[in-house]
Amino acid sequence: MQILPTLWSGSDGGQGNYVYLYDPESDRTNVCMHMVEPARVEAGEKVEAGEQLAGVGCTGSCSGDHLHFEIRRGRATRARRPYDPLPALKGWESIPKPR
Repeated sequence: MQILPTLWSGSDGGQGNYVYLYDPESDRTNVCMHMVEPARVEAGEKVEAGEQLAGVGCTGSCSGDHLHFEIRRGRATRARRPYDPLPALKGWESIPKPR
């Protein structure tokens, strides 16, 4: 099971409640924004695959409930531009739901 370190988590007027998770194996950062509540992790904490960080919401600058998901190259700062995450998502294993 993959474990990723949290780079940042917090809240602001644009991203709303957000979390940035760095994957050193692929050298990319996964970003989730507009979550209904602050992420349940802080910078430096590790996150296991399948761990729930928060729920879908509309915080920050948005017009309806959704999860804004991005992938950025490297140990991303907010200045790095995201790229299309669909090819990576198709290659990820699904996490079985608990029964």
